[in-house]
Amino acid sequence: GGVAGVPAEAVFRNRMRAPPTPVETLVLHSTSLPSAPAAGRAEPPSSSAVLPAPASAPSLLGNRTFVAFVHIPKMGGTTLRKLFCELRGARWTCPYGYCVNPALVISDAKKGVAPWTWGERNVFFEYHCIKDIAALGPQLATLRGPLSRRGWRVRLLSLLRPPVATTVSWYWFFARTQGPLLDLDTFAHVRPDFVLAGLFGAFNGPPGDLGAPASAAHGAWVQAHRLVALVAGASNELIAGLGVCAKPVRLAARALSVVEAGRVRSCAAGRELAPAPGACAALEAQRDAIRAQVWSQVPACATAAGGAAASPNLPSNLSHVERVLANATARYVLEYDAMLRMRDYVAAVQGAPGGCDGVNAPVHAMLHSLDHVLLTDHLREHTDRLLAALGERPVSAEELHRSPDGKGGAKGKGSGAAGARRARGMRRRLLRHELSTEQSAALASSARVLASKAPQPARMWKAEREARFVFNPSYYKETPGATLRVITANARCSLAFYDHWRAHANSTLPGTGEERATPTAMRATVAWQRT
Repeated sequence: GGVAGVPAEAVFRNRMRAPPTPVETLVLHSTSLPSAPAAGRAEPPSSSAVLPAPASAPSLLGNRTFVAFVHIPKMGGTTLRKLFCELRGARWTCPYGYCVNPALVISDAKKGVAPWTWGERNVFFEYHCIKDIAALGPQLATLRGPLSRRGWRVRLLSLLRPPVATTVSWYWFFARTQGPLLDLDTFAHVRPDFVLAGLFGAFNGPPGDLGAPASAAHGAWVQAHRLVALVAGASNELIAGLGVCAKPVRLAARALSVVEAGRVRSCAAGRELAPAPGACAALEAQRDAIRAQVWSQVPACATAAGGAAASPNLPSNLSHVERVLANATARYVLEYDAMLRMRDYVAAVQGAPGGCDGVNAPVHAMLHSLDHVLLTDHLREHTDRLLAALGERPVSAEELHRSPDGKGGAKGKGSGAAGARRARGMRRRLLRHELSTEQSAALASSARVLASKAPQPARMWKAEREARFVFNPSYYKETPGATLRVITANARCSLAFYDHWRAHANSTLPGTGEERATPTAMRATVAWQRT
């Protein structure tokens, strides 16, 4: 009984990492009995029938690591995904997509029937499409029991990025393609504390005992949010039904919604705000200009959609487009109104005593339930310390320059086929972002440089990746200082949240005490950086 001379009980214990049941003990006793004693040798006492496992007993499939990574959007998590799933694919496997329901992973872990549960590689599970951040930590913690009993070492981790940088990155990646069409300055004003309100959903719940103004503001946001949820699906279907005309109509509706919302709040009957001199006329002119631009594009795309035979029916097509445009504009007006209601609610919470503490507490509790919290402004150091805790080698320059297939050049390399792929991706990004002419020209120039086979851009890209340890840097123009100051001034709770983790994240990573700054010194450093 056993493997390579190791008793069967030792094999069982190392494989299952759990004490045997009485029935299993009885079976193991019978299979671990010593052979008949040689002539003249005394038989050992019966208590020695169960032999202890030697210290050098093989672990079979033990010592594997399961990493569950909570990937908050725009926090730099793609870097960790590519490190574990691509550069270290020989030792790690990523069996799930990043939007899979954690309940499925937990079920597979409990049943032990998924291929990864009995495979030899470590597992990296990333959860990116988060709906309820506060409940996620305790949910993932249920992985520990069933996996540890099978010899797995479970590590839960997340990655945090400074709030201002996260807000700007999210705007250029998402806000330019969805919702009301806002410029960055307007976004900075109408989406305060965006990291907590927009990414963590920390403001979604009722405000508790923060007072009547906060409760009233929360109720108004809930009502506006429900209206958006009711009409969004039908509006999207109507726009999609326009075929090739859908894009200009959607873009016009997104732009018109901001103008219409301002006109209603300042110029319509029962207005909420007193208009500035000439403001109403300017809004009317802006609205007419947007509509004229739409009608200059719609006839051509309507004709293209239906062919030459569609030309006689163009007036009826335009009438349908008019109705869809009005419907979509009304939908985006509701969405913009919901943003303004959330803005008022966030302001009420920020102004209430202890308001930020109450909002931040559930998010802190979730992150404190994890094993490791990494910060992007210390990404290389924190990642190396995490890898050391997992028994992995640190990130090396050679590894960053090597492609997953070992042929040289990680994804994003500045020359050859990889450079061409990145150039195509950047061109798609140009189309998706609807950027200004200046930004489009700059990005197109960058795409041409990356697609060329000149060695210098390749070395520059490698040097950047090695120094900053990033795989998908954001491409957008520098944010004006005035806009950064508005974002900072409106991110009171998010900055307090990040201050907490600047002071505590190191305690979740292995390392010497000399590497850990005291909370007082860390807060002083953060305050200096903000000035």
